[in-house]
Amino acid sequence: MKLQKNERNKHEPSLMMKQQQVEQLLQEQQTFQEIHRKLNEFDLEIKKQAQQVIETTNQKEAIQRTIRDRSSQMTTVEDQLMTLLERESHHQHVRDASEAAMPLIQQRSALTEYEQDVKSERKKSGTKSNNDMMKSSKSGTIVQNGCKRPMSIL
Repeated sequence: MKLQKNERNKHEPSLMMKQQQVEQLLQEQQTFQEIHRKLNEFDLEIKKQAQQVIETTNQKEAIQRTIRDRSSQMTTVEDQLMTLLERESHHQHVRDASEAAMPLIQQRSALTEYEQDVKSERKKSGTKSNNDMMKSSKSGTIVQNGCKRPMSIL
């Protein structure tokens, strides 16, 4: 029996060392697994953050496209508005000119009527009395010295 005990004593330190090595390897394996788990968590977190960055970038680009589109629409509307304002301004000038020309048109019409009356009076070649001088007609003329004249001239 002594022999067995001796052999056992010889092998015991070696077994103890191996057991310690196994325990150390188990601890290292646990540490490695913990590190691996943390790395996976970090990897997942990085992927989530990357996805958020991508989504944020896509949203930013969509907003920029919307801004460009709206800016383009605003430019188009501004151009249309300027065109309408130019047309309105032109129409207003035409209206103003028409209103300013109205008295001249009326005077010319009365003058033309007066000239025709003078010509017809010359053809008749007679002088009228002073009563005719104060007569007025519907056309806005006065007979003076036998001739019709526009009221605006007097």
